[in-house]
Amino acid sequence: MHDLRIIRLLWSLVLLPVTSGGAVEIDATASSAGEAFPAKAAVDEHFGTRWSSDFSDPQWIMLDLGRTVRLTGLLLHWEYAYAYAYDIQVSTNGADWRTVFSTTSGDGGIDDISFSPVSARYLRVFCRNRGTQFGYSLFEIDLKTEDEPWGRYQPADFFVLKDWPREEQQGADHQGAARFRKDVFIPLAWSNAPVFMRVLDTGNSWTLFVNGKKAHTGNAKDAPVSVPIAPFLVCGAENTLVLRVMDRGVEGGMTGRVLVAKSPRAFAQSMQAFRQKDAAAYYKLSAQLAPRGYYPYWLTGQQGYWTVVGVENDWKESLFCQDGTVEPYKSFSITPFLEVNGRFLTREDVELTQELARGYLPLPRVSWKAPDVRMDIDAFCWGPEDRSTTYVNYRIRNHSAQPVSGRLYLAIRPFEVNPPWQWGGFTRIDHLGMDSNTVISANEYKIYPLSRPMAFGVTSVEDTDIVHSLARGKIPERRNIHRSDGQASGVIAYPFALPPGKGRSFSIALPLYPESVPEKDIRRARQVCMDHWTARLAGLDALLNDEAVSNRITSLSRKEDTPKKIRTTIRANLAYILINRDGPAIQPGSRSYEASWMRDGAVTALALLRCGFTNEVRDYIAWYSRYIFDDGRVPAIVIHNRNEVNPVKEYDSQGEFISVIRQYYRYTGDDALLDRQWTNILRVLKYLETLRDSEVQDFYLAHEDQRRYYGILPKSVSHEGYYPEPGNHSYWDNFWALKGWKDAMELAGATGRTNDLPWMRREEAELRDAVYASISNTMAFYNIRYIPGCAELGDFDASSLAGAVVLCDEMDHLPREALLFSLRRYYAEVERRREPGWTGSFSPYEIRLAPALSALGMQDEAAAVVEMLLEHQHPYGWHQWPEAVYVPADQGAYIGDMPHTWISAGFINAFF
Repeated sequence: MHDLRIIRLLWSLVLLPVTSGGAVEIDATASSAGEAFPAKAAVDEHFGTRWSSDFSDPQWIMLDLGRTVRLTGLLLHWEYAYAYAYDIQVSTNGADWRTVFSTTSGDGGIDDISFSPVSARYLRVFCRNRGTQFGYSLFEIDLKTEDEPWGRYQPADFFVLKDWPREEQQGADHQGAARFRKDVFIPLAWSNAPVFMRVLDTGNSWTLFVNGKKAHTGNAKDAPVSVPIAPFLVCGAENTLVLRVMDRGVEGGMTGRVLVAKSPRAFAQSMQAFRQKDAAAYYKLSAQLAPRGYYPYWLTGQQGYWTVVGVENDWKESLFCQDGTVEPYKSFSITPFLEVNGRFLTREDVELTQELARGYLPLPRVSWKAPDVRMDIDAFCWGPEDRSTTYVNYRIRNHSAQPVSGRLYLAIRPFEVNPPWQWGGFTRIDHLGMDSNTVISANEYKIYPLSRPMAFGVTSVEDTDIVHSLARGKIPERRNIHRSDGQASGVIAYPFALPPGKGRSFSIALPLYPESVPEKDIRRARQVCMDHWTARLAGLDALLNDEAVSNRITSLSRKEDTPKKIRTTIRANLAYILINRDGPAIQPGSRSYEASWMRDGAVTALALLRCGFTNEVRDYIAWYSRYIFDDGRVPAIVIHNRNEVNPVKEYDSQGEFISVIRQYYRYTGDDALLDRQWTNILRVLKYLETLRDSEVQDFYLAHEDQRRYYGILPKSVSHEGYYPEPGNHSYWDNFWALKGWKDAMELAGATGRTNDLPWMRREEAELRDAVYASISNTMAFYNIRYIPGCAELGDFDASSLAGAVVLCDEMDHLPREALLFSLRRYYAEVERRREPGWTGSFSPYEIRLAPALSALGMQDEAAAVVEMLLEHQHPYGWHQWPEAVYVPADQGAYIGDMPHTWISAGFINAFF
C-alpha cells in the first residue's frame, strides 16, 4: 500500500491569482490538523501545501474572510483523502451557521460548487463521512464571488463552461432537441465590455439562448463560432444560458464546451500571457478549446492508461499509452494522427483496442479502427541493459472496397504520457531538429526514422502546438529550432496510397542511451524479442498445468472463460515484474514507484520463487541487505538509481526481510546465502525486540483507554496508511513482526542454529500475547465486531487483515468470529460495487482477499473477487492493474503506477 497522500499536480487550474481592490485576506482554523498540514495551508494560494485532519469523523475547516463578502460558490481541491458526505455552511458572526450546500456523494478530485449569492464573513466545510481510511485533506479552498464568479485562480478575462446539465423539455417546439442549461455570474467589471461566447463541438445544429432570448443559431460543421452576448446579459447577476442542440441521439449532459470572454482581444491577450508565464496553464487551456483528441488525455482531465515497454535489469523504460502515444524514459512523447482521404483523425475519431503479442508477451499493440483503414501500432524494447532501444511500428491497412490515400503524422511534443497528478505532465523540448542523415534530435534523445519520411517539420516560435498545423494539412518547412521556453514541437510525416486490402508499415527507433545502437531491421528485432520472452516465460507452462495449481484456478473461477484469463494474466504480469526490476532492485513501477519497497519486494520475491526465478530473489536479498542500519532497522524504501534510503519508518520491513530469506531458503536450500545473512537476521530481530520493549509501559496498563497499546510495536506510518508521522500502532506491522520471529525460528531449527531459539520463542510468545490482547481491547474499546487495522482508530482495513491470513500465516490465531465478520463485511462492499450506477474507488491489493476467503471456505465469494478484479484491468487487453481503480475509469486521479507489479505479484501468489 503506497503513499496515496502524494500530491497530484492540479492540472485543472491556471495558477495566476487575480488581485483587485476587493481582494480578500483569509484566515483559517480547523477541528484538527497535522503539524505539517495546518488549516492555513488550504488558503495559502499554493497547491504544494494542504490541510490534513485527524483520521476520524466528523472534522471541519473554517475560513474567516476578514469582512462580509457576497459568495456564489467555491471550489474544493481535495487530496486523496476526501469527504463523501459534507456540508458547506456560512455565517456572518461565526456562531450562527446556515447550510448552503450539502452532499452525500462526493468522490474527491475537484468539487465545483455553486449556490445562490449569500453574504458571509465565515465559511465552514463540515466533513461528516470520509471517502478513505485516512482523514480529510484539502490542497486549496477557492472562493467564488460576484466579482470572481469562477474562483480566484482563474483568468480575469474569460472562463470555460463544460459539463452542462440536461434540462427537461416541454412543448412541441423542443421536439428532436436536447436542452442544456448553465446559470453563471458575469462580473460587474465586464459591464461595458463586448462580452462574447465561443461555442465548441456541440453536435449537429444548435441554438443559443441567453436569459430566454435567442442569441444565435449555428451548425456543428461550422468552425467555432463567436457570438456577442452583451446585449442579453445582466452583469453582476446570475444569467441563464441555454443550448438547444438538434440531435435526437444526445444522451445525458452535453459534452461540448463553451468559452465566455470579456472580449476577443482580452481573450487573445490572456492566452499569450499564459504561454509566456505558464506553459502548463497555456496548454491546459488550449486543450479545453480544441477538438477532443488533439491533446493528451490528462490535459482535459481524463485518465489515459498506459503500459511499460522495456528490457530486464534496465534502468530506463518507455511508456506506451492506450492511444498509441509513446514516451521514451521521462521525456517527450510521440503521438500518431492520421489523414485519410482529406479527413484529419485523432484517437477520438476511431475505435481503440489494445492487446499483447501472443496474448501475454510484453510487446503491446494499440489498434485504430476507422471506417476505411485500420492502423496497428506495435511497441517493444530490445537490446542489452543500459543500451536498450524502444521501437514502434505503424502498419496501416485499407479494409474498404475503395482506394484510400493519406498521411501518417507522428507528432513530437513536450508532453509526457505520465500525467501531472503522478509527477508527469508538461515537459520541455528545447531543441528539435533533423540532420542530413534524417536522424532527429529532441534534447538529449535521438529519433531514428527506420522508414524514410516524406517530410519533417518543426513549429516556429510564434506557432502554437504542431497539431493545429496538421489539422489543416500543413507541415512546417522549418527543420530545426531552439526554444528557450521549451515548447518546441514537430512532426514526422509519411504518405500512403493503398488499394483495397493492402497495407504499409512505417517504423521508428528511440535509443534510450547515447551508446544504444538501434537495429535497422525492426521485423528481425521484434522476432528476437518475442522469442526471448517466450523462452523466459516458458517455465510457467508446467506450473500452470500442475494439478494443484490448475484445481486452484478452477476453484476460483465461476465463468467458463475465467481460467484462460487467469493463466494469461499470470504470464503477462510475471513479465511486467521482470521489466520493472532495475538491476537487483525489485520495483513496483517505472515512474511514480521507481524505488524498491521491502514490503513489495517480499511479496514479489515470493511470486518469483514460485515461478522458478530464484537468482533474481538471491540478488535482491544481497543488494537490499547492504542498506540495513547498524541498529538492525530495515529501511522501508531504497531508491536504487540514487543509492538512497528513504528515512520513513515503517516497522513491517523487519519481518518482511526475514520472510524473504526464509522463502528463498525453502526453495533453494542455499546455505551460503543464509550463512552470509544470519548476522543480519539476528540484528533485525534485536531491533524488533527493542521496538517492542519501548511499548512495555506500565502507564498503558494503568489506564483503561490505553491498554491496547501495551507491548506491541510502537507507532509508525506502517503500510503508508497512517500518515502523518509518527502514525499509529498498526497491526500490519505486528503481524509481520510475528512472521519474522516464526520464520527465524524455522531457519534456526532447520540449520542447527539452536542457541538463540529460547530467546526467539520467548519474544515471539510475548509479542503474540500482546498483539491479540491489543486487538481484543481495541474491539471492546470501539465496540466493533471486525478486526481493526490499528489500535488508535479501530478502523476497518480488510486488505491489511488479508495480509495477516495469506502472507503472515496468522489465520489459526485470529479470533475466528471476528475474522469471518470482517471478510463478510468486505464482500458486502464487493457486491455493492456490482450494482448499476456504483461509483467510487478501491485498490486491486484486494486480490489477497480471494485466497483469504477461500481458506475460510467462502469459495464462491473468493471467485467473485477474482472475477471482479479481472473486469477492472486497464486497458483490458494488456492484463494489468493500476494501484487505484476508479469507477468511472476515465476520471483523472492518482493511480500509482502502470502496471503496478506488487499487485501483479499478489495475483500470482493467489493461485500458486
